Amino acid sequence: MSKKIINEVIDILEDKKYTYTMIEYPEHNRKSVDIVLNSKEPTLIRVSEDKVTKEEISDLKKIAVSTLTASLVVTNEEEEDIVSVKADNVFAVSPEGFKKVINGEKIFLYRTRGGIFIKIRNYILKHKREEMGYSIGDVAKFLGVSRKAIYDYEKGDSDVSLEVAEKLIDLFGDDIIGDVIWDSIKGKKEVIEEDITEFSPESFKSKLIYKLKENGLNILSLKLTAADLIVKDNENNRYLVTIENKDYNKSMKKFYEAKKLASYTKSELLIIIRTSKMLKECEDLGYKTYEENDIHSLLDEIKGSNGRQS
Repeated sequence: MSKKIINEVIDILEDKKYTYTMIEYPEHNRKSVDIVLNSKEPTLIRVSEDKVTKEEISDLKKIAVSTLTASLVVTNEEEEDIVSVKADNVFAVSPEGFKKVINGEKIFLYRTRGGIFIKIRNYILKHKREEMGYSIGDVAKFLGVSRKAIYDYEKGDSDVSLEVAEKLIDLFGDDIIGDVIWDSIKGKKEVIEEDITEFSPESFKSKLIYKLKENGLNILSLKLTAADLIVKDNENNRYLVTIENKDYNKSMKKFYEAKKLASYTKSELLIIIRTSKMLKECEDLGYKTYEENDIHSLLDEIKGSNGRQS
């Protein structure tokens, strides 16, 4: 992480008097989350001079989609007024673009592999079309697109080219233009998909995933954060599970940073301990701990939590 760009991001946040939390684990350069923004719409932020890796994007997507929030990648590789959509709920912006987001300004241009598009508010399109007495065929003819394209626009399944957007504004006004980041998230349902992508018979984490799934729990595996798993039960209770690693100091750092993420995601933090020394210290610190050879207690905690969280 470049100190120059992280300082630029922090200056923007402090200028607007936003509260935020720095995430310090893992300590090496390759990690998924640098900052948790505590705002009306909480946001995960990854700051990078380089292109972020697929693993980083994957972690950011899993946390954001499972909590119905946004993950932002702030990088000098992006243009000021264009958002790159990296994955569901994961958006890359320039430092200047990030400042616009923090200032509440609308960013309506976005880039995908298919080109540059404009975000439209599909519900406003449908409402205005019906209010003004236009049929789908009328609008399709005016725009020079198919009727199916209009259906897709109104369902939110497709956004529009610059040329089509200009015609829509002429017809319905500029309030039909949406915001790439926040309008993409509004109306989505919380999703947590099953994830067994890193199964290894010798890995404790893989065995734990298998055991949790065997008991009907939904699992998302994280690789570059202080939390190892996002776990969700049938009652929509959410947990972050963190596993002690071999290094004592790194483990204590990991648990502390995982607690920050748990607070952000409104999850309960559960820690799996592998040594007796760590067990005593974590209990003294008030962490909910479970021994590696007693996963049944962890399952009892999760399965017995109906109604405790929302």
